Amino acid sequence: MTEMPAFQVVLAIVAEEEPAPGELEAAAEVVLAALQRKAASIAMGPVVSVNFERSSVEAECTVSGEGADEVHGKIARIFDVMLAAANSFEYYSSRTERPELALA
Repeated sequence: MTEMPAFQVVLAIVAEEEPAPGELEAAAEVVLAALQRKAASIAMGPVVSVNFERSSVEAECTVSGEGADEVHGKIARIFDVMLAAANSFEYYSSRTERPELALA
């Protein structure tokens, strides 16, 4: 039996306005709990971090699928879980905006 390819992905939701002290950390806790509860079958091994420079909550997990359509569909569902979990905060997802890359 052939294993499905697995991809390590990093997904981010970004605060629309300057968050209050402790808000990003609270959002990260809520997002991680939601991923573990509602997306456990599609987001394997999720970990969540906070990026204070971008005012974002970032989730890293493994997603597997037989093809690009299946993987992208799972990523979209993971974003939906993340945004729904953080809905008391004003966030948008990294799939709606791609920041300009800066040369290192």
